[in-house]
Amino acid sequence: MVTINTYPGVSDGEGLADVANRVLGNYTRNKAMVLRTDSIPRTPARPAEHLIVVVFPARDTIEAVFARLRMADGRGTAVIYSHRLYGGKAGEAMAAWLKAHGTTLERRLMALQEVPSHRILEPASR
Repeated sequence: MVTINTYPGVSDGEGLADVANRVLGNYTRNKAMVLRTDSIPRTPARPAEHLIVVVFPARDTIEAVFARLRMADGRGTAVIYSHRLYGGKAGEAMAAWLKAHGTTLERRLMALQEVPSHRILEPASR
C-alpha cells in the first residue's frame, strides 16, 4: 500500500524536520520497532529529506513501513509504503522479505522524483 500525506502548514525544511520527528514519535508510541532513520542534508538546490523505516509487530501480523518526508510544491509531503504479512510466523516471513527487498525498496522510494501534487485533489477555484 502507498499513502501520500501532505502537511499544509509545513512550508520549509525546519517544519518538515519537526513533522519527521513527530511521525517517528507517533510510530514509537504505537509500539513500532525502528529499523532505520536517515536524513539527506539540504543543499542550495533542495531542502533536506527524511526517511523512517519501522515495523509494527502484532499478534499474527507484522507491517513494515517506509516513510519518506520531503517538500513538494512548497508543502511538506510524506510518501509511505507499507507491506503487511499475516500468520503465526509473520515475523520470520517479514525478516526474509526485508532482507530480500528492503534495501531496493528504500532506494526506489528515495529516488522517486514525481510525487502527485496536493493540487490534484483540491477543489477547483470558482
